Amino acid sequence: MKSPSSKLTRREAIVLSCVAAILVSCSLWQNYRLQYAQLLEKQALYAERLRTTQTIIESEMLAAAYLTTLDARTRERARYYFERSPR
Repeated sequence: MKSPSSKLTRREAIVLSCVAAILVSCSLWQNYRLQYAQLLEKQALYAERLRTTQTIIESEMLAAAYLTTLDARTRERARYYFERSPR
């Protein structure tokens, strides 16, 4: 076995460089995959928040239509849809 102070041979240097290049490329690939997974998670969370907001707005609009309209038919339709809307 060589002492720690001895220099690497040309072959050892090439092998070490290849191993380092493989490790760096694996690290970059894993970083890319992590960022992609985080992006998908962020998009799913945003879509869920958007659906929740849309449901709240629809419920508020139906409640407002029920409470403010003078037309009996419109009031009944608003009540019908408001009662069936998710809470």
